[in-house]
Amino acid sequence: MDTRLSHALAVTMEVSGRSLAEACKRTIIYLAQSARALTRQSKKKRRVRRDKGLEYVETYKKDGTISRLFRFKFDEKSDEVRGTWEQAKIIGGRGLAKRSWMWGLKGMNNVKSVGKSIPGVGRLRKILTAQVGGFILSNKLSYILKAMPAGWKQIAEQKATNKIMKQAETKLKRDWARAVQRTGSQRNTKPDMAKYIRRVA
Repeated sequence: MDTRLSHALAVTMEVSGRSLAEACKRTIIYLAQSARALTRQSKKKRRVRRDKGLEYVETYKKDGTISRLFRFKFDEKSDEVRGTWEQAKIIGGRGLAKRSWMWGLKGMNNVKSVGKSIPGVGRLRKILTAQVGGFILSNKLSYILKAMPAGWKQIAEQKATNKIMKQAETKLKRDWARAVQRTGSQRNTKPDMAKYIRRVA
């Protein structure tokens, strides 16, 4: 885990009073949401390619290997293919890579997974030892890395860090405003978010 994200975890525990387990749960959710947002979504139709004048489209098998579907087999109504050539060009699993990031979080409270998941793709493991506590989210979709931009892990961690720190800042300001309202005085110490920001800089 990035050092800044680790420090953000410490900040949210200090400011919000969350336990380590609750802080880690929220963080893994933010990481999955960030990864989902970064995942590229394919076009609606597959690109029609040519090999020696023969048109074909590429599809992915379950093991991640690429398979070619040639148009002439549809025209000849070959038993090797199903449906029509037009249907073969449509990407039925469009958006699957985006949705897959949330599948492993199904057991967590307040986490909604859109669409039917593929068994074994998303997995969440809980780590609990005397020195370490947290979660590991794995995504085993065969082509997931091809759908991710360069440096996506670092970007997702930074986005999660920013969200945690923003929530901490909001809570500090809200608590201060309530204290002012309760006492009728603004002499209450205004929250200093800078000391927390320095810890994740």
